[in-house]
Amino acid sequence: MRRIAVRRAVQAAAGEVALVLVGLLVLLLAPVHPRPARISSAAALPAGAGAGILLFALLARERRIPRLGPRAVAALPLLLTRAAFEECVWRWGVLLALSPPLGPGGATAVSSVSFAAAHGVEQTARQLAVRTVLGGTFAIVFLATGRLAGAIAAHAAYNTLVVGAIASWGGERP
Repeated sequence: MRRIAVRRAVQAAAGEVALVLVGLLVLLLAPVHPRPARISSAAALPAGAGAGILLFALLARERRIPRLGPRAVAALPLLLTRAAFEECVWRWGVLLALSPPLGPGGATAVSSVSFAAAHGVEQTARQLAVRTVLGGTFAIVFLATGRLAGAIAAHAAYNTLVVGAIASWGGERP
């Protein structure tokens, strides 16, 4: 039992290291063409958070609001940091790098599927589909607002609700 836990911890750490390395490579090597901001960061934050909350409401298996207990609150700094890092990689790096050759729609599709695939090889079809929809939604928030802050807020809001749901509903991800 302990060996399985250690193996899973090592696999999770290796995944995080791989994500960091891929992210750094993308940010260093990809030619990024920033899009003009359409709204202020102050407006992008609640718009993004609202998109993340709405997305959770649409995708959750249960139709009740998760309780954000101590576990979810304690995880907030990690959730925000991870959301910010992933959005820098997938929206700022990959999406913007692919937009010139593929256009916004093609870049959104490719970056969303890549975002989903990067979340693990042992995913169910539902998990892969949900994560593709998540990536697409975060991309749309980024493109619509022109602000990475909006995509980060959407991602962080969604992940916070997932952690709250796991803690209060028990079991798997909603």
